[in-house]
Order: sequence, then structure tokens, then C-alpha cells
Amino acid sequence: MPDIVDSVDDVEDNQQVEDIKQTETVTINSIENLGLRKEDEVFAGGADITFKYLYPEDDQLVNLDTIKSKVNEYVTNYNSATYTNYKKTFNQLYQKYSKKNYIILNTNEKITVYKTLSSKEKVKTILPVGDKIVELKKPKYIHYSYDKIEQMKRDISNSRQVLKQEYDKLVTKIDIQQDDKNTFEKLKQKYIKKLEQYYIYTSYHHTINNINNDNIETILNPELIEVLQDNQETNKVLLEYDSFKINKNIINDINKINSDRLNNYNDIINTIQILPKGKKDPKSIELKNKIKSYLDKKELENNLKLLNKEIKTQQEYIYYIVESLPTILFEE
Repeated sequence: MPDIVDSVDDVEDNQQVEDIKQTETVTINSIENLGLRKEDEVFAGGADITFKYLYPEDDQLVNLDTIKSKVNEYVTNYNSATYTNYKKTFNQLYQKYSKKNYIILNTNEKITVYKTLSSKEKVKTILPVGDKIVELKKPKYIHYSYDKIEQMKRDISNSRQVLKQEYDKLVTKIDIQQDDKNTFEKLKQKYIKKLEQYYIYTSYHHTINNINNDNIETILNPELIEVLQDNQETNKVLLEYDSFKINKNIINDINKINSDRLNNYNDIINTIQILPKGKKDPKSIELKNKIKSYLDKKELENNLKLLNKEIKTQQEYIYYIVESLPTILFEE
């Protein structure tokens, strides 16, 4: 892909087009099914940030330094003393100043605490009256979700297909105009911007939440939720699924244990059916051992605890970016 994209600027006549067609055949063939490809095992980054490229050619398109710089900036913002102090101060505001003689004015951009002249004056007016006690400029956030990141991947795949189609049309032209090149270049830059944004979001998400993507499997956890319906006497019940990435070893162990327990259960039923009634049989001892083994759920419970721990951890993941830090504008 990068060779295709970069070579367009050099196309001047039909002969050059033919040359490009010949030299780029392998690259073109490698991206025939862009929308269907899985992630390739190609990694980028250093000791601090590592991520998997969606396509091997991406390393020639994106600016790795830009991605690293942005991710480090966002992680630094979140872990900064400024943001930590802001959260502490913000959480204490209502507890500290929710008394009669204070007004808390909370807007999209800042939160300000004023001391009122009297409790009656607080009731009479919605405007701040009296001395300013605290004023905080809020941080600027970028909120995202797992679904948003997946949508970004789909958008990238679609844009990639469009870019390839535009290239294919371009190389078939006998006379390529500068406007054609400019149009293609704009598409290319939009595509690169989408790629870099995706890598920034995913790299930040993995870094801030200490996620290790080695040997994982995605599972869906079903949950019934009630939705209030307008002008209806009853609520609507929907089945929703939360997606979690779990270590494959845990999943495999649970599946194996459940499979072994099912086989053990069937063996128990079959043995009970063939045992002679009222007579001792050597198989009765074997039966007791199988029943004892079947009733022992310790190993299964331990693995389920590991699974639930993973799910709980992921439910507490951070899904926002501190794009710009808050400021304490005034504090008495």
C-alpha cells in the first residue's frame, strides 16, 4: 500500500503507468481483500508503547513519533499531580461547601464556589453573591468506548478500500492531471489521519489500563436490562452483551473442567444403571470415587474466580482521555 500511494506523485505519462502496474502487482494483490483481513502480527513501538499494526504496510504511512508523543502526553496528563489534585478538590467541593452560606456554580467549563451574604440571599437569587472561595477550570476530556474503537477499525477498512479503488482508476488514465493527484493525496491524508487516531486511542487504552494482549480471547457476557418505554405500562427487557478479553488459559481450563465433569456425570449414570441391586460389586467403589470427583468443584470455582476477577478489572477500565489539564484559577 505505501508504495502504491507514494508512487502516484511520480506518474507523468502512460509508460510510467505501465511500469507502475508491473512493479506494484505484488502489492496490489496483497490488498485485494482489505475489508476481510485479520490483524497481522506486525508490531510497532518501544519499551514504553507497543501496538499491533492493522496492516503491515501501515508502518510506512503513520508517523510513529507522533503516535508515541500523543499517547505519552495523554498518559502523563492522567497521572499528573495537577489532575490528581483536581479530582481530590472536585470530589470534596460538595461535601465541604454544601452548607447554607455557599453557592456552587457548576458549568461545562468551570466550577466556582461563592460565599453568600446570608442564607435568605441564597434562596432569592441564582446569581453568585459574596466572596469567591474556589474556582476550578475543568479539564478537557475525550470519551471513547470499545464500540467506538471497533467502529474506527471498520471506518479504516472502508477508507482503505476506497483508496485502493481510487488508485486503480488513477493508474488506468492515459493523462493524469495534477488535480487527480491532489484529490488522491487528500484521500490518502484522511486515511492516514484515521490510522494514527486509531493507534493513539488503542495504545493509550492498553497503556493506561496495563493491558497485555498476549494469549487472549474475546468472550461475551450476557445481561438482561429493563428499558423504560414511553406511554407503556411495562418496561421492555433487552438482552445485551458486554465484551471482555480473557486469557485463553483460563477459558481453556474452564471448558476442560466442564467437559470432564459432563463425562464423569454420564459415567456415573451408566454405572448406576448396570450395577446389580442388593449386591456388592467392585464397581461400587469406582462409582463412589467418580461421585466424589464430580462433587468436587474446587478447581472449577478457582478458575471462575480468576474469570470474574478479569471481568471486574475490565469493568473498571478507564475509557476517557485527559486532553488538556485543569487549572485552579482561584482558591482561598
